[in-house]
Amino acid sequence: MIRHAVENDIPEICRFGINEVQEVGGEMLGWGAHCESIAKNVLGCIEGRVPGVAIVCEIDEKIIGMFIAQFLSQVTDERKWSAREVTWYVLPEYRGNGLGQSMREKAIKCAARKGLQQFWLSVMLRPGHERAVEKMQEGGFYPVSIQMMKNLSEE
Repeated sequence: MIRHAVENDIPEICRFGINEVQEVGGEMLGWGAHCESIAKNVLGCIEGRVPGVAIVCEIDEKIIGMFIAQFLSQVTDERKWSAREVTWYVLPEYRGNGLGQSMREKAIKCAARKGLQQFWLSVMLRPGHERAVEKMQEGGFYPVSIQMMKNLSEE
């Protein structure tokens, strides 16, 4: 079941944020600060203080995924309101079943109902994410920039 997050979901959503960083081989010095940031964002969306949406996917009363997006104004030639994905995650054993896509689509519908004109998201280009990029392109998303990285531990 895809639904809006509630306050009781926040601890599980925070754990997903840590899993996400660990999966890409990242180290984080401030796990507590990372969890606090996610918790504040989700709680703000739930309470209506932060313009955005927090979505979870639940199977048999177990949260197996989350999608968080913020609604913001882009300063361009004309002021356009857009949504930007903050983070999303699906437990590895549930991937490949369209659950991430379903959460993303629910977030897009919420943004459209609010009158937003664009929806931005990102995906890590790493092995195993090729299908995610394809699904995003099938859903009408297209690349607008390239973010590059240099691994300093190889110096």
